[in-house]
Amino acid sequence: MYALVGCVFLVGCAGDWRPKREAVHVPDRTDQRLLREYLTAESVGRRVYHRTELMKDENAASLAYARTITSAGLREGVLESAAFMPLRDYLRPPGAATPEGETRQMPAAFRNARLSIFLELDEPLAPIPDALDLSTPVRTTMPVRYYNKDGSYASQGELTRVAELEGAEDVECPAGTFADCARIRVDLRIWFAWGLLVDWTTYVWLSAEVGEVRRVQSVSGWLLIFPFRSAHEFLLQSFELDNDGEQGVSALATPWQHGAVTFDRAVPSPQIAGMVMDFVDESTP
Repeated sequence: MYALVGCVFLVGCAGDWRPKREAVHVPDRTDQRLLREYLTAESVGRRVYHRTELMKDENAASLAYARTITSAGLREGVLESAAFMPLRDYLRPPGAATPEGETRQMPAAFRNARLSIFLELDEPLAPIPDALDLSTPVRTTMPVRYYNKDGSYASQGELTRVAELEGAEDVECPAGTFADCARIRVDLRIWFAWGLLVDWTTYVWLSAEVGEVRRVQSVSGWLLIFPFRSAHEFLLQSFELDNDGEQGVSALATPWQHGAVTFDRAVPSPQIAGMVMDFVDESTP
């Protein structure tokens, strides 16, 4: 009964957070040039966003949410300054016991959070493929494993990513007004056989000058028989780009294989508190 009521509730509010498309237009430049230019702009540096919870009252408070990108990876939220080893070094294969006397110190913000997990993809995958055009979404499916916060193996499932370039749109945010931002939609579906299904839909607006200036994302799904949903908007407040740093590093076009996510709120309205992704250097065998 409760699951049915929850399902009806979710259907009733499903469209409240979705950004409208009235102002989306086709850019003058070719699709590939547009996308490569904008993906690369999400490069080394630090950005601070206003994060607002959607599907709440219209006066919901905005909180600062920072993201730092280096040539090695991405750190954001409460994990922005956390000192991690390479994430793969925390993970133990299925059935493996923790060696006696071994201590792998987790950053406190990750260890003490209400819920923290590691994710491991079967193969490296870029958050957004650079082969997008305005006519054909790109779909990718692969196995994914998740591990508990102590690095112990928990389960294997399947991840499906569908990415689509929707066009261009102007964005106004606290950091300024940015014209002709590439608007991209990415749908992630993560399924684990023991009873977890997650649909993670993200709309990203990319400026050719500074990278991501706006993001709207929804996390929804089922945990056993219990539905859950939350949605947030991120608007760029300030940015510090490392123009003298390594060129060509993009948080959206560079593949990753290991990630860490921590939540400050779980079901029924999960909220991501921080995230880490280690980039994969494809030039290294």
